[in-house]
Amino acid sequence: MLFRSPAIRAEGDQVTIERFEARTPGNGTISATGTVSPAAPGLPAEITVTARNARPLRSDIVTSVFDADLRLAGRLLQDSRLSGRIGVQRVDITVPERLPPSVQRLDGVRERGRRPPNTPPLAPPAPPAAPTAAPDIALEITVEAPRAVFVRGRGIDAELGGTLGIGGSTAAPAVTGGLNLRRGSISVFDRRIDFRRGSIAFNSGTLIPTLDFLAASRAREVTANVTVTGPANDPKIEFSSTPELPQDEILARLLFDRRASELSPFQLAQLAQVLA
Repeated sequence: MLFRSPAIRAEGDQVTIERFEARTPGNGTISATGTVSPAAPGLPAEITVTARNARPLRSDIVTSVFDADLRLAGRLLQDSRLSGRIGVQRVDITVPERLPPSVQRLDGVRERGRRPPNTPPLAPPAPPAAPTAAPDIALEITVEAPRAVFVRGRGIDAELGGTLGIGGSTAAPAVTGGLNLRRGSISVFDRRIDFRRGSIAFNSGTLIPTLDFLAASRAREVTANVTVTGPANDPKIEFSSTPELPQDEILARLLFDRRASELSPFQLAQLAQVLA
């Protein structure tokens, strides 16, 4: 973000923020006005935050553009509250095509025996991080996203909309409501299947979107179902059918409208690729 020179005035034990503005990518703005009393117990404040076409954060999972009218009031170090409305213009949720390899840390590892000559010693364990003392601010925010919430990746192409309530606190946000499917489909190999239902929710204490989608198609006297569930950064894609069949049989009917025993060698290779 690009910050403009703020206009701040001090009078007695109160500091007045007359203008504080920042520009975000895409020419959006975030501005703040209000008062703060630094010398008073608990650091009382009353600050209004306004955003227009703002795009302050960008991650590999979620990017957004929104308007906001928020108010932060109370003693910042004790019992403050952030309330107001956020109007979402667009959200893009990207489901990664491949998950990055993770490295696990093994605790309790000890060196035994003699180290070969000229071998550097093992690095000492990193000291524990000092706990941060950031203030815990109560939340009372309504997020309105009637449309243009897009989920894409791993063959998914969907649009959702809805209203969320964000309560709890900055340390443990609690999100109520959810986003429901407006339209969408999933592509399995070269077969496109429309979603019958879909929703996005947020688990308590985290703002990572959780997906719940169902697509279904009729093929060879079998109803094949594709479900996408779990967090957006690591969803689970599963196949099932009515009547119940093995995975390879479901995909054979879904992709080629044939039984697995009727597939050609080339089709079997394609089926193996999808299963992988």
